[in-house]
Amino acid sequence: MIDFIGEGRGFSFHEIDLALEGAGDYTIASDMSEFLLLRNPALLLKRLLSGDRRRERMLRFFAPQRHRSFFKANINILIKKA
Repeated sequence: MIDFIGEGRGFSFHEIDLALEGAGDYTIASDMSEFLLLRNPALLLKRLLSGDRRRERMLRFFAPQRHRSFFKANINILIKKA
């Protein structure tokens, strides 16, 4: 858990919600990380070996309604106004 806390995040879905408050509903249209994983098998292998999936599953347990891209090491998303 100490490793997890030490990683930190620049922002999370909480900041997105605050920034877009009053802008109406939004959806995550695209996740660059997923796109790159599909195009590059070496990145997929690195992700599988690094344990990132375990961290993502743990975070999704606490916020299952959120898009999975918010729980990745790098948040590279395209937001679409609904």
